[in-house]
Amino acid sequence: MLHFEELTVGGITLTSLYMSYLMCGYAATLALVLAGCRVVVRCVPGLRGVNWLSWALFCALAGVLLLAIRPFAPAWMTILAANEALFVSSLLLYCAAADVLAIRMDFRSWGICLLAIAFTVNGYFTYFHPSLTARILNSSGTCALYAVATAALLFQYEEEQTDLAGLVATLQFPTMALAWLQVLTAAQHILRCVLTELYPPGDFAHIDLIQLGFSYASMVLNLGTGCGLIWLALCGHRQDLQRIARTDSLTGLLNRRAFEEMLARELQRVKHNGKSLVLLLLDIDRFKVVNDTWGHLAG
Repeated sequence: MLHFEELTVGGITLTSLYMSYLMCGYAATLALVLAGCRVVVRCVPGLRGVNWLSWALFCALAGVLLLAIRPFAPAWMTILAANEALFVSSLLLYCAAADVLAIRMDFRSWGICLLAIAFTVNGYFTYFHPSLTARILNSSGTCALYAVATAALLFQYEEEQTDLAGLVATLQFPTMALAWLQVLTAAQHILRCVLTELYPPGDFAHIDLIQLGFSYASMVLNLGTGCGLIWLALCGHRQDLQRIARTDSLTGLLNRRAFEEMLARELQRVKHNGKSLVLLLLDIDRFKVVNDTWGHLAG
């Protein structure tokens, strides 16, 4: 067992106060990220996925605040409600990622079922057969499943191959970066399960180095995921704006700006490799008659 030396202040162990202070600091950081998220929403209307992310941050904030008051509040608040809020936050992060990338949320119904199962298991090991080890295994196992589902969603994203390739910013890099961050999150939870099984903790008031280290790592990874989703949403919005700026709204074809950018790129390429460039121009005679007779939409 890896424990801190126990000191008691007013009947409450010092290590439990350490954890409470840690959770309060995490809550303050989450509140700042949530405020920043709302500012981004106000400044960039129509940003996909950010509303889901806002609710995810709100649920995480609620869960962390409930964890912070564990030495002073009943178990149903600081164990059942707190952990359930964190599970809901993980599911909402999955929904946010799916919304940003416009991918169907196939895992959402399974995720809701998982919420009910995790709540039941936590309730059993809180009131009927109290076991901190079992609750940690249940909590980390559940969070690992949500992280794996989010990572799988991000890995399956394939960018549409269009004529705008090379002219519009790609989402591939931020998507893959966020996917690997979720893999790291899942691996961290699995490692916690293994170490908890090997070195079972006593109780929350006697927190050990393993659980404290996990708390720090979890804060960093979860905050990274939130910021990464904001980054991905902004990249997606930028891509949409670039696509609008380079296509004709009526026909969906590339406009003059896109043509000039593509031509400049091709001229630069042939200048470097010394090859020839062929440009084919097509024109339809008397097409004005079609527009005048049937209208521009038909034309």
